[in-house]
This record gives sequence, C-alpha cells and structure tokens, in this order.
Amino acid sequence: MKPVFTEKVKTKSKITLIENKIVSQDDGNEVISEEVVSDDKAVAEIFNEFFINIVPNLKISAQDDFNINLVKSADPIINSVNKFQNHPSIIMIKENKETFQHFSFSPVCLDSIIEKTNNLNTAKTSQKTDIPTRILKQNSGFFSEYFYENINCCIKNSAFPLDLKIADVTPIHKKKSKSSKDNYRPVSILPNISKIYERCLFDQMETFFENILS
Repeated sequence: MKPVFTEKVKTKSKITLIENKIVSQDDGNEVISEEVVSDDKAVAEIFNEFFINIVPNLKISAQDDFNINLVKSADPIINSVNKFQNHPSIIMIKENKETFQHFSFSPVCLDSIIEKTNNLNTAKTSQKTDIPTRILKQNSGFFSEYFYENINCCIKNSAFPLDLKIADVTPIHKKKSKSSKDNYRPVSILPNISKIYERCLFDQMETFFENILS
C-alpha cells in the first residue's frame, strides 16, 4: 500500500556540526577545542539558539527616526499602527489618496477557498503531521466546506488560530562547510491550511492597496 503522508517531510541526510568549545585548563588559561555534535536533539538546540539570535548578532541599526515620539499602548496592534503612521511609505500613500479608506476583512466565498486549495504546490514540503497537499487537492470540495466555516469564523472574531501560526523550522545548507551552523539558513514550513487561509486574506489586502495606489 502506498503511504498517505509524503516522504518530503523527512530529512534526507543527518546533520553533524562542529562547535567551538571553550575549555579551562588547570593553569587558568582558556583554550578553544572543537566538539563534534551529531545527536539530533543537540543539533536542533544549537540551530534554535543560533537562528533566534542571528538578527541581533548582525547589529543592524534600526532606521526608525519617524517614530521618535511613539506613545506606548498595552495593545500591540495599536503600537504597530502608531509606530509606522509617520513612515515615509505611509505618508506617501496618504498624500496620493485624499480620503484614506478603512480596511477590514470581508467574508471569504467558498469558490475562493476551493481555488486556493487547488493551487497548492504538491512539490513543496509540508509538515510531518500535516494533511498531505495531494490529499487536500484531490478532496478540495470536501475540505473547503470546513475551511469556509472556519476562516469566516476567524474573520468574524478577528482571531487567527494559534495552531496555524506554528511553523516547522528546517535548517537549509547554503554554502561552504556543512559542519558549521553559520552556513545554514532557517526555512519556515507552515501548515497547508494556514497557507490557504493566508492566501484568501492576502487577496483582499492586495486589492485594497491596489485601489489606494491607483
């Protein structure tokens, strides 16, 4: 019997890293030794620590002079709106549009959900516990009935399911030695359902901004 779940979710090769480790000697001096790490859990922890600190370690200065007088709020959404209200791009949009339109998501139609489901790329990797892309596409009419009720419930309640925000992060080798974590970059794999919902919502946002800039 052919397996239902795709083999694409499985890592094809085991990753072994060489980590520099500081060792203190009896005379008080410190030397750097190399440690070979091949245990999957230990490798995952090394990548996790590296990836979450990769941006701060770049020490890039933020160009945020436009929000120097930002007033903090307990609501993170209000903070985001206030932070970028004087951003050059936002000011340009306001200058090109005399009346600024209010944006809100509208209910998604069933045909749109079926279309987005059928447009999923079966060649793309999916999460290990995900519904396989091929199964979703072959049964798009059946699954879309559930997606239709769920996504419109999300829009009505202004809440996106937390489970659909969780991504599998995979280290992808980019260059040079495969034993150095510095030569890997993180790729986030979202659930297939999350991709369908996001594309439905993105269409509405894209249309809104196209109308503003036209």
